[in-house]
Amino acid sequence: MRFFLGIGVGAEYPCGSVAASEQSEGPAISKNARHRWVGLATISTLVFGFAIASFTPWVLYLIFGRNHLRAVWRLSLGLGVVPALAVLLWRLNMDEPIRYKTDSMRDTRIPYRLVIRRYWASLAAISVVWFILDIIVSAISNFPTLSREIDMVSFRPQISVLYILIDNPQQHHWRVGGPQNHLWLERRHQVVNLLFVVTFSDNIHPPCSLFYLPGAVIGSFVVDSWGPKWTLIVGLLLQALVGFLMSGLYVPYDHTLFLRSSNAQAKQLSFYRLTNHIAAFSALYGLFFTFAEFGAGLCTFILAAKACPTAVRGQYFGVAAACGKVGAFVGIWMFPPIVKAFGGPDTVRGNTGPFWIASGLCILSALVSLFFVHPLTDEGIEREDREFREYLEAEGYDTSLMGIAHSSTAGSLVEDEKGVSEETKEVLERV
Repeated sequence: MRFFLGIGVGAEYPCGSVAASEQSEGPAISKNARHRWVGLATISTLVFGFAIASFTPWVLYLIFGRNHLRAVWRLSLGLGVVPALAVLLWRLNMDEPIRYKTDSMRDTRIPYRLVIRRYWASLAAISVVWFILDIIVSAISNFPTLSREIDMVSFRPQISVLYILIDNPQQHHWRVGGPQNHLWLERRHQVVNLLFVVTFSDNIHPPCSLFYLPGAVIGSFVVDSWGPKWTLIVGLLLQALVGFLMSGLYVPYDHTLFLRSSNAQAKQLSFYRLTNHIAAFSALYGLFFTFAEFGAGLCTFILAAKACPTAVRGQYFGVAAACGKVGAFVGIWMFPPIVKAFGGPDTVRGNTGPFWIASGLCILSALVSLFFVHPLTDEGIEREDREFREYLEAEGYDTSLMGIAHSSTAGSLVEDEKGVSEETKEVLERV
């Protein structure tokens, strides 16, 4: 089932994103909001779906209870058909974007040698950024549950936290996480902290997913002003900063020694340790993903969908997205050995090492973006298509075959664009 789902989602990634990017440069969209609408239509909608998908099983669990988990998982899967069918019905009546009608190569041979020679560097840069992004996001958000040996200060507590709440209401100290966890909560803080943990935990409720959404939405409203390249770099650097803060402020302590201690200064110093404040740690953990979506999550979609011509846009985007998925696979498998190499899950280095590495990868990705990713303008697609045609004609390729065959719209639009361009040049020359 997951195999066929992957085929469908893998096809939707480039098709939906490319269609949104081409529609964003239509006459009805303001030049100051073109990147914004791509972000809102793609990554923002995507992470909103993540939140709903995480929230739905929890609601069904509350409705049906522990004794009817079969109904929970069946309905969780079945309800996913509803939005899919709605999109299918809409797609059946959807017309192709104007840019596709004018500049596609559906009815002719694509000169891949010429395409690769012109766009291999930009594709490689975007693919590397996406590859690193998915290493970080997929691995860091999942590695506490990859192995029972990994015991990360209850970043994402298991369902047993709920059982503690239900079955042990008189317990004086509340343990969150696995059997070797260093993080304990005093009883007077149980309501605030445990409610925060349960509400913001990806295994029970949609915590990380909820933190994804503001990053994607805020980034969408910023990207037109800063440009995709600089929004990407700023987001990566802020993500690295949060990761370094989590690692630097994380210091586990022996809770029994803390409770026996009468030294007021020791208690005061331990107050500043991040492991004493699970809500603060969870907030920083969420911000790590907020900036991931603000920068790389948003801008890889925009750059991959607009940094190439319409003729190969779907394939260009698909290759970059596929590199990201490879990164997710690599990240999930590489982090458990990294934890062991840092000393194991019962050591400070073992618990903080992955975040040091993830933050370093963010800086590496920012450097790749700075030196190899080209900035986009608000007319990126139109200009890229025009320059691509000129490049092909200079190489002896017959561009009259581009566009959908027998489409009067395609021919008229090409002529209109040429006419507007010439008129604009004449006006500028007079000025």
